[in-house]
Amino acid sequence: MTAPISIVTGFLGSGKTTLLRHLLEQGIAGQRIALIVNEIGEVGFDGHAVAGLNVAQMIELTSGCICCSIGTDFLLAVEEILTLAAPDLIIVETTGLAEPSGLIRQARAGDLPLDAIVTLVDVANIAQQLEQSPVAAWQLRAADFLVLNKCDLVSAAELAQVHALLQEHNGRATRCETSHGQIDPRRLFAGPVLPRPDATDPPPHDHLHTEQIGTLLWQTDAPLERTRIEAVMRELPPQIYRAKGYVHCTDAPWPALVNVVSGRVDYETTRFKQTPAYLNQLVFIGSAIAELQPALFARLAACVDTAERAADWQARRD
Repeated sequence: MTAPISIVTGFLGSGKTTLLRHLLEQGIAGQRIALIVNEIGEVGFDGHAVAGLNVAQMIELTSGCICCSIGTDFLLAVEEILTLAAPDLIIVETTGLAEPSGLIRQARAGDLPLDAIVTLVDVANIAQQLEQSPVAAWQLRAADFLVLNKCDLVSAAELAQVHALLQEHNGRATRCETSHGQIDPRRLFAGPVLPRPDATDPPPHDHLHTEQIGTLLWQTDAPLERTRIEAVMRELPPQIYRAKGYVHCTDAPWPALVNVVSGRVDYETTRFKQTPAYLNQLVFIGSAIAELQPALFARLAACVDTAERAADWQARRD
């Protein structure tokens, strides 16, 4: 029997990778898990965060949205996993801009059994995200489970408003409240699935192009001055919905993972198991952001620390 497929989706910065990392650290009801991670940018970051965490096999699909431009790659990835890993369950983590019904149609066309559609909801920013892009609404409507994440960031009254908003978009889905993706995996991946209606009125095939959604990738091999790069990440223009990646700063020996969601910036010190291709890689995702590239990249380039401090830092690392 072919392993069922569960889809984990949610708008940019909703906490999909954090949720998966938590679930995989625990193990999911003793199941053998395979993972497909999709990122819209040229470089994948989310796969690093879950590598080695009770995953039988992981495949990263980059440079496109899994629901439209790299759909064939998705089916080929599933075939490879089924051949090499023999998993009990395949979990697909979509990019934050994926339209889930397109992926559902692909799975059905490939005669692949679907388990649960899990949509992460950033309760602090969902209202803003619904205004930014229709993708956010499509993700809500497709869900069997709505995981209300970051509940620690809102008041009880604000959370009640989010529940009312979600009821308008999807009254059939089971809702779960959490913070930092901390949830019992059995609630999402080991229970009965509600009947899923057929996708109707599908969105444009190339919805990313229609909405002028694009990415910018910045990378450099020179260490950065922390206060400058932190200022740039705090002051990103509103056209940028999400930024993520990693940076090396001269005041620390290890890189920091950077996540920017709706103006909130989080840093997490990490140690890579493998040497990264560049000291710094950042991807920016937003609407009509090509016009921002010259000014943004100039500000980022100005974050490079002096040659003297960079040499000092490199000597300490060596």
